[in-house]
Amino acid sequence: MTLLMKSYDSGPFILSRDTGEEVLSSRPLFALPGDEVNPDGSVVRSLHRGLVGIVDFRNRTSMGRSKAGVPLYLFHPVDTGYPPFIVGSKEKPDENWFCTAEFVSWVPGASWPRGAIQERLGPVGDAKTERVVLLAAATATATETHKKETTEGVGSHPDCSVYKKEPWAAVFHIDPAGCEDVDDVLAYRDNDDGSTTWLIGIADVAAWVPEGSPVDRQAFQRGQTLYENGTVMTPMLPHILSTSLASLRSDGSERPVIGLRLVVKDGACCVGGLGPHLGLHLVTVTQTFTYESVMGTDVGKKVAALSAALGSASGDSHVWIETVMVAYNAHVARRLQETGRGILRRLPAGAPPYKALAAATGLAELEHLGGQAGEYCVASTEGDVSHAGLNLPLYCHASSPLRRYADLLNQRVLHSLLRPGVAFPAFVSPTHLNHRASVMRRTERDLWLLPFLPFLPLLPLASKGHETEGILLESSAEASGPVSIYCPAWRRVMKAKVEGTREPEAREPGSREPGSREPGSRGLLRVFVDKACPRLTRRYVCSFEVKADAAADAAAEPI
Repeated sequence: MTLLMKSYDSGPFILSRDTGEEVLSSRPLFALPGDEVNPDGSVVRSLHRGLVGIVDFRNRTSMGRSKAGVPLYLFHPVDTGYPPFIVGSKEKPDENWFCTAEFVSWVPGASWPRGAIQERLGPVGDAKTERVVLLAAATATATETHKKETTEGVGSHPDCSVYKKEPWAAVFHIDPAGCEDVDDVLAYRDNDDGSTTWLIGIADVAAWVPEGSPVDRQAFQRGQTLYENGTVMTPMLPHILSTSLASLRSDGSERPVIGLRLVVKDGACCVGGLGPHLGLHLVTVTQTFTYESVMGTDVGKKVAALSAALGSASGDSHVWIETVMVAYNAHVARRLQETGRGILRRLPAGAPPYKALAAATGLAELEHLGGQAGEYCVASTEGDVSHAGLNLPLYCHASSPLRRYADLLNQRVLHSLLRPGVAFPAFVSPTHLNHRASVMRRTERDLWLLPFLPFLPLLPLASKGHETEGILLESSAEASGPVSIYCPAWRRVMKAKVEGTREPEAREPGSREPGSREPGSRGLLRVFVDKACPRLTRRYVCSFEVKADAAADAAAEPI
């Protein structure tokens, strides 16, 4: 059984490889993330090296000395699944330092494991070092080899004898300018009866990456690609795959895709024998468009008609592609649930009403937060697996296999369904995928925030920190801890403690009292940095104060 820990303080999830069952258990003694825990409680160690964290030099509470007389300090790994390590250092700086460390031992009866400092990265508070640490920590894993891009295990050009070729009037992709990791393409042809046959093609990454290969294991550990303002910082898959071999670029090369073929006639998608159908296809991309350049073209008009047939009539090319990808993912989700294999994406109905918040605040980007708030679950999950944000009974991630491991896994399930004799892939933990998605979101947020944050000692909350407008995303009337706040200026969601507000009072329906704690309330978000805190994930402290100005509150329509 492999130990998976999101937070050492909260206890681990244990993954049983034999049954594919995840069991929440009390923490096994002296075990670390990635270790194998035997039924008798004994532990088989993984390789824990290159862990990024903070050495708490500022805490003068003595941790003792080594046998050689070297002072001992606590090393706090950025990965919260690890406990603090006791490390030795002859240096005595007056500030905390970022370092990398490795696990040495954990003696039964000892409170913390022993570690050894490998490399000093720089002082806490140095902006350049903070950035390096954020990037390193987001992709660090238990094995040092996973920190560098590996191409070992990348398959040769896949056998395409089982793929189908069809004639198309155009095969194209629509992406941001400069995009190289192209996951999806569209193809169409007009038929004699006035209908149009469409193919939504997704790069068949599963054909390139053998299950269990070194490159596959690295992709699993990373979980997904790390971006900074739309730029790839650390790809899930090596560049030779993500931007070359498997990428659906318009370079004249023939590539395999898993495609959803459908027919549109008289403004609607046909059902029955002509209804949506998944299959393996070979395509050669002939055209590249950006979201701007496709506007006004014949291709753009075609895609707009497809989007309208799928239920979203719009003049925005971003909406067209989003609609098409949602339709693809929803269809795949139905196939996954039918067979009880793969990973679904669900969002409970009790989640914040992002669509209503977007309409009430006038911030269209809030609607897209619904997709980010979802979670992965196995396709065999009983109970509610609907996606309230998209108003769909079933949904999954299957359209971005170059960027997300859940999509790659679901492609392997599709191969088993579409190719007789191909075995289903091994069980993959949704807990791990959810954890990696959370880590990547937090890292992308912190990279964005880095230029805005003053690296000063923690200021009293009454003092002036960095201030910006925020919008409350969830009710805080009964919340004792931090709640979600959206910052329009940063386009990021922050967790903050709501200060200086009062409990909602009885009022007329549709009215909003000043200082209320309801979703959509605007207020002032203050951000502080505690440079002395040795836990990276706890150094950003936020407080949120709902505006008490009646005119300001009245400007926001009630949800």
